[in-house]
Amino acid sequence: MKENDVKHFIQRYTFDVDVDDKSDAKPVQDRLSVLFHNRITAILSNVFDEFDNPAYITKIDKLEIDLGEISDASLEDEFIARFERQLRAILGDMVQRIEQQGLSTSSTASRVPLTPAKIEIIGFFLEHGRMPSGAEAFRQGAEKMLLELIELNPKAIVATLAKALAKKPAAALRIVRQFSRQTLEMLFKAAVPHKLFYVRAQEKEISEAVVKITGYFLSRVREETLVAIVRYIFSSEKVDFSPQKFRKAVAKSMAKALGSAILPAFETETSGQKARTGEAVGKLAEYRAVLVKLFRKPGAGVSVSEVVEAWEYLLREEPAYLRKILVDYALSVEAMAGLIAYLPIEAVRLLVRTMFPQDAPKVLEVAVAVIAAHSSLAQGKGGSEAFVTLVYASIVHQIVQKGAGITRQVTVAAQLKKDLAKVSTVPTALIADWEAFDIPGAITSEQKREAERKIAAEKAEKEAAKQLEEQERDTRKEEEEQLAKEKEASRLAEEAAEALVAEEKLRAAEKEKEVAEKEILAEKEEELKKEKAEAELQEAEEAEAEAETEAAEAEAEAETEAEAAEKAAKEEEERRKTAEKLEEEEPQDEELLGEMDESEGREEEKKKGAVTEESEESDPRTKDSEAHKEEEQSELAKEVDHADEVAYEKDEHLDEESAASPDSEEGEGEVDDPFRPRYPKRKAEPVGFESLATVEGSIEFIFYYFRHGKQPWWASNVRQRKVGPLLADVIKDRPESLVKAAKVLIEQSPRSEYSQIITRIIQELDELVLMRFMEKMAPETIGFMVTVARALAVFYDAKWREIDTPSHLGNRNAFAWFYSIKYVFEYLSSNQRPAEMLAYVLTKVAKDIQFPPREFIQEMEALATEAIAEGEHRFGPFKTMLPQADQTFNIAEPSLHPGEAKALEAAQKAVEEARKAAVLEAEKRAKDEALEVERKEQAVAKQKAEEAISA
Repeated sequence: MKENDVKHFIQRYTFDVDVDDKSDAKPVQDRLSVLFHNRITAILSNVFDEFDNPAYITKIDKLEIDLGEISDASLEDEFIARFERQLRAILGDMVQRIEQQGLSTSSTASRVPLTPAKIEIIGFFLEHGRMPSGAEAFRQGAEKMLLELIELNPKAIVATLAKALAKKPAAALRIVRQFSRQTLEMLFKAAVPHKLFYVRAQEKEISEAVVKITGYFLSRVREETLVAIVRYIFSSEKVDFSPQKFRKAVAKSMAKALGSAILPAFETETSGQKARTGEAVGKLAEYRAVLVKLFRKPGAGVSVSEVVEAWEYLLREEPAYLRKILVDYALSVEAMAGLIAYLPIEAVRLLVRTMFPQDAPKVLEVAVAVIAAHSSLAQGKGGSEAFVTLVYASIVHQIVQKGAGITRQVTVAAQLKKDLAKVSTVPTALIADWEAFDIPGAITSEQKREAERKIAAEKAEKEAAKQLEEQERDTRKEEEEQLAKEKEASRLAEEAAEALVAEEKLRAAEKEKEVAEKEILAEKEEELKKEKAEAELQEAEEAEAEAETEAAEAEAEAETEAEAAEKAAKEEEERRKTAEKLEEEEPQDEELLGEMDESEGREEEKKKGAVTEESEESDPRTKDSEAHKEEEQSELAKEVDHADEVAYEKDEHLDEESAASPDSEEGEGEVDDPFRPRYPKRKAEPVGFESLATVEGSIEFIFYYFRHGKQPWWASNVRQRKVGPLLADVIKDRPESLVKAAKVLIEQSPRSEYSQIITRIIQELDELVLMRFMEKMAPETIGFMVTVARALAVFYDAKWREIDTPSHLGNRNAFAWFYSIKYVFEYLSSNQRPAEMLAYVLTKVAKDIQFPPREFIQEMEALATEAIAEGEHRFGPFKTMLPQADQTFNIAEPSLHPGEAKALEAAQKAVEEARKAAVLEAEKRAKDEALEVERKEQAVAKQKAEEAISA
């Protein structure tokens, strides 16, 4: 089965391997682990895809494959070949048997249609709060799957939800919290399609009513309301939606979560609700419009009869609805008075009796007493109509806004006095002598004074308690401050002691540093002397060579001139002698000349024959010499080509430097230098990303870039490449070669270059490729490395404002991964134990961010402790490996890794060879000087002898 992005799910993999030797178990396990992640998972996915049927879910309880005996030399290749072949065969037979049996379940495998299987998964999730075994991959898409199932088979979903709620009532809360409001409404629509709007309205009205009664937050009340509605709707197939039963059931369910105290209040709040017909709803809307219009524009187009009719109907049929209208629109006593002016006083009294049937007499008694007091002051038989309206408006306003809180006469009388005091037409004597009138609930002067005395006593008592509390608080504060001072003094003493120890260590370190610097200076001076001696020796050799060359040239020219003069003199002498001889002797006859010509011809033929015979005898040697010459010419041609390439690269380098020179002007980059050799430019091969040499070429490209920050010279004509995708391909194709090259890079690069290399790795790789790369390099440490990165990331989030991070660690990702990768580099290049490496890396972090090492280690320990307490047990080894409080933090630098050791050995060897070469050159120079002196003496002696001879 394959559901969009959901992969095939395998609950557990088990490799049962028998090895001949116990020592081979761990290497074999490591090799199989790498093989599993790199190749076996892909084979499983591909083979499962071949036998997948999108319309069904295929369940296999257990599948075993016996691969037989495999030799260690060909473990990977044979394992993959046998595994893929047998997996495809066994799985094919199993799927074929399932298809032949139909949908029946066998002992080892079964096939279920997709839709019923998904419905079963949803039901299990609602009952248990988790996905069933084998379906964990559906967890992220549960809501999307539920919406699809509602469209495909709503009745089955409703039945499944009802079954889940019957077994686990808590499933209703899971439905509300796990799924969105849109999904809930789709469920309501599937269960009660014609009551969706009713349910939505009831949910809103019930939530607001309960909030008003309980004072809870609306979000919590709304959640509990939805839970109660879900339980009621899905409790049975037939649901009674009459308002009384529906609201009563919902309120009863909510009382379990919010407390049973809400039940009577909820019933009082909703007791006036009745099932309304269409005609009743129309009347309510009409009468509501009359009252609202009156409140918005008093006296504007509303007759007394309309107001009285609306009031009497609502008071008789819908008292709760009438009260809601008054709560929403009669926001002041004046607004309420505007309504009561239209009504008979008896209608107003009827409202009071309807709202408070038991306490109405007491409330009305206050109104009658106040009206009578006003009448006595006005010297009339009754109060004025406006005053009566104002009195009842105040009382009705209190009833509407405060509800049951006004049932006491004292409360009603006090608020009525406040409302009347605000009206200018009310006699001031009535307010001033309020206690003098026989008003129920009015407080007398003596009662008022007694109340004031009680209030003053309570206030004094509160002030005394407050002062006592402040004194106690001040005392505690002083004690805490004293304790803090003592702790601070103790801490300062400890820091002073530590500072003294650190100062002593610093002085010792400075002394060692001075000694080391002196040694380094001495070595540098020795090297400078050697370099100076070598330079002088080289200059002397060059001067001597030039002198010898000039002397040899002069001597050769003199000898050549002497030989030419001597030859000319000899030729002149021979010509003179020949001329004299010809004059003395007579010419020879023609016969003698002919014989001489014949003898000369025979001699020439003999010479020719001898030469031909000699050439025939020397042919084999000639052929061998010609073959040898051809080989020498071929080698010479190769050397010339290599020299051309080197010269061409130097030529290009000089061109780039001249083009980049700030002193060069435009057009001066191509200066024609007659003494500069010209080499034909070789066209770079148009290499593309796909053909960037081979995998080895890609690896060389990647690690050259990591070390030098640029593309290698052989890829200079290739457009800039992203290292991340290239590295991901290499990890997939040739992980062994990649790991080997990475270890060579780590061992051959000085530690001083590690920071630049790690920074480029972080910049070029995303987190996934980075983790895969580190896993290939050191699979046994990847888990611990991720833990270190996690700890550093949490520390950075908490302290980034307080620490001073270097420029290359300016963000959270770089800070976390930089030191984690550095840990892996040190792990691969040194022989320290993991705890020592961790201590070295963490102290390095503290120094880089200028944070006290001891405090930094304490922060790491506190972070690990908190993570372990929250269930992240992978921080256990990390906490165990942290340095202890009594441990010194002067961590020594790691020993030289193999690359550095070899480089140091090579440098020492080169220095020793240079020293020997200098000694030999000095001895040679002394010998040459002695020979030169002897040659000069011989030359002087020779010159003197020649002068003596010529004299």
